Amino acid sequence: MKLIYINKLFILIFFFVFSTMPSSSIYAQAGITLEGKVLNSVTSRSPDFATVIIVEAELKARTGEDGSYRVLISEAGEYTVIVRSAGLRTLKTKINISSNMKRNFYLEPLRIRGGGVTITDERDIQKASRNTMKRQDLKDVPGTFGDSLNALTALPGVIRTSGFLGPLVIRGAYSRLNNYFIDGMPLYIPIHYGGLHSVINNNLISEIDLYSSSFPAQFGSANAAVINMNTIDEVKEFGGYTDLSLLSANVFLQVPIKKGMSNESVKNVKRDNAGYFIASGRYGYLGLIMPMMINDDQIEITPEYWDYQAKLKYFLNGNHSITLLFAGAKDYMKQVKKKESSPEEDPLFEKFEMKFDQKFNNQGLYYTYHPSKKFKNTLMAFSALQESYQYMNFPDETVQDFAKNLGIKSRPYIFGFKNLTIFEYWEDHAEIRTGFEYTIYNFKVDGTTIIPRGPIDFIDLSNEDQWLKYNIDDKIVNRVVGGYAENKFTFGGLEFLPGVRIDHLDRNGETVIDPRGMISYEFSTGTTIYSAGG
Repeated sequence: MKLIYINKLFILIFFFVFSTMPSSSIYAQAGITLEGKVLNSVTSRSPDFATVIIVEAELKARTGEDGSYRVLISEAGEYTVIVRSAGLRTLKTKINISSNMKRNFYLEPLRIRGGGVTITDERDIQKASRNTMKRQDLKDVPGTFGDSLNALTALPGVIRTSGFLGPLVIRGAYSRLNNYFIDGMPLYIPIHYGGLHSVINNNLISEIDLYSSSFPAQFGSANAAVINMNTIDEVKEFGGYTDLSLLSANVFLQVPIKKGMSNESVKNVKRDNAGYFIASGRYGYLGLIMPMMINDDQIEITPEYWDYQAKLKYFLNGNHSITLLFAGAKDYMKQVKKKESSPEEDPLFEKFEMKFDQKFNNQGLYYTYHPSKKFKNTLMAFSALQESYQYMNFPDETVQDFAKNLGIKSRPYIFGFKNLTIFEYWEDHAEIRTGFEYTIYNFKVDGTTIIPRGPIDFIDLSNEDQWLKYNIDDKIVNRVVGGYAENKFTFGGLEFLPGVRIDHLDRNGETVIDPRGMISYEFSTGTTIYSAGG
């Protein structure tokens, strides 16, 4: 077995060395030379490291310290060239090479934007404190494995507490206060295990808006940051993919609904298809990898996770459409200390058992009336059903009863209704957006937990005077009624956006009126100054 392992390791090292070696050192025979430099399009400086790939010739070259590269191609022809560098946007182009050629490639910085964005349809109309990342931008961020939410760490003020893992911390705010949305639906478990990767397939997302402060009027109850994910809204052709990685297996499928499958009124509309269907799913097999990583036959850890998404859009006729959106995910973890502890180990953890199980299922139904570019109205009904279960048990006889068989199950179920209207009443100069929301929060929790009897300096599970075992069986129902209105006035580079949001909380009978606004000016150079508050 060791010999087989060494042979495999040697093959991997051999492949890595020769796949990353500059192609000019591999090919010594005569041919056609393509050479030049890779430069940053903004600074005109060379990046620290870049690769130039000639796809059809299966050649790859690395740049030198000055950004220079050199590739020797065996024969003339048309070639696909891909240029990559960390922190810069990947360039893909076609080049006809018939003789020795010098060609410089200029890579643009990742298009992480906070201002100069053209916004249409239901996109937010506020520029202040907003950064937008398109799907390709999300995939191009290095070190994130193409994961959409991991890629947000490339934005200013966004970090993860544990490097590549952990929840998103935005401008120092507590991560649990971040509000996540997908097509207007609240998403309460956005990342597997709180910090692994997104629960939404990357290819389903068209773009992500991140608001770090000065939130638009459409978002209420925002205490930290708002992360608003928008899914793709057009499928022109059949496609999909499967992907196997170290942690999980993914599948993605998109299918257009042809006009021939629709009614006659849709056929007369200038639209490629009558709708589309998208489905994706992921299954994680950490349970197979974890035992090899831990290498301890006394501990059994069983992690399991999966997620799914499905979207169906159908145009009833030229002005009316219906959309269904489903999303769900589950994280499960069980840890058991199987064998008896050795004399040097803490006996408290002998046969210790811990379970963690959380899942959610979201459903959204959208009806859109869009008779012209100036008017659009969307009715939306949704449910966000979340469940979590946490269990812990110390069976050791020295442990008091309060630390045995502790388990809590919570079910925060949320149901909501929204109506969003967009009306441009002064062409190119004035637009009003209004929204009405009604949300029911149905929260239930039951189980057994512990509460301290007083101040505790040192946790002692054998001291019955430290903790009190407490049974919970509670149900809370709350209703929130809210709405907003905002006007956007545009005159040249000047934009003025006054707005107001009103929310009434049924549980305490309070009504909150929140005026919000923004003013900005964009110069001809592309520079924008703005001020916002609320």
